[in-house]
Amino acid sequence: MKIIDAHAHVFERACGRKRDLPVSSGRYGRVVIGDAEERMFPPSFADSSCPGELLVEMMDFAGVEKAVLLQNPVLGTINDYVKACVERWPDRLTGTVQVDPADADACREIEKYASPGQHVLKLEMSEEWGWCGRHAGLSLDGERFTAIWDTASRLGMQVIVDPGEVFNAGYQVEALAAVASAYPDLPILIEHLGYMTAGQLADGFAMERWREMLRLGRIYKNVWFGVSAVWSLLGERYPCRKSQLLLYEAAGIVSADKLIWGSDLPSTLKNLTYRQMVDFVAVECRFLPDAEQEKILGRNAECFFGI
Repeated sequence: MKIIDAHAHVFERACGRKRDLPVSSGRYGRVVIGDAEERMFPPSFADSSCPGELLVEMMDFAGVEKAVLLQNPVLGTINDYVKACVERWPDRLTGTVQVDPADADACREIEKYASPGQHVLKLEMSEEWGWCGRHAGLSLDGERFTAIWDTASRLGMQVIVDPGEVFNAGYQVEALAAVASAYPDLPILIEHLGYMTAGQLADGFAMERWREMLRLGRIYKNVWFGVSAVWSLLGERYPCRKSQLLLYEAAGIVSADKLIWGSDLPSTLKNLTYRQMVDFVAVECRFLPDAEQEKILGRNAECFFGI
């Protein structure tokens, strides 16, 4: 079975911001956010970094053939480092481009880094991890984003959107619908299976909003969903029974043809091993026929990303 990790992170050190606070690497899996230190990775990450060499070794160990390198504002905008990793392992790694949507030079930055190996635009919209926590009033279908969507579409890119949890400012179902309709040939991947947290599972309003997000994948041919970090958002250990139920419902709404597996490592290694993240789909989700497991673990990523 071909396995492609559509959501992995590499970084030499944390160098971003979380809301208004600077973020830097500490030691043994901890990062410093402002004046406070918190654990983001297992203590085996002694320098609180995840260089490309380490990711490729972990991929080999877990039987993962390829990976897509994502970015977020907390770990930092590291377009140059992602580019270097893709150039070093062109047959294994595909890169994303990250820009601050409030930056006047955002489109020029996208054009600067977009390439055959780095052809995915990552938009971290969550308040906790992304741009909505740093810029009030951001709207994916607003005037500020029009040039960004135009640029990504013109360059033939794919776009990954992390909305954050339900009811936060980045959870823009209607705006995503408007974008998907306006750019029908632009592939859009919504991360974390639409994003559901343990605290919201029993909230009927939150669950219905989550289902509204998932229905975008049924309505629009260009909207897909990433199956990444679901187990971590629900605070689960293997075999992740609640995550299985979410995936079962999502497959019923969207269909397995538009679901793409990813690990979101290294932070998710606090909950599961890399191989357990693969086995979550390959072994535990027995409600999925073998052909659908293969699609989710690799074939769909080949189709979406063209890799």
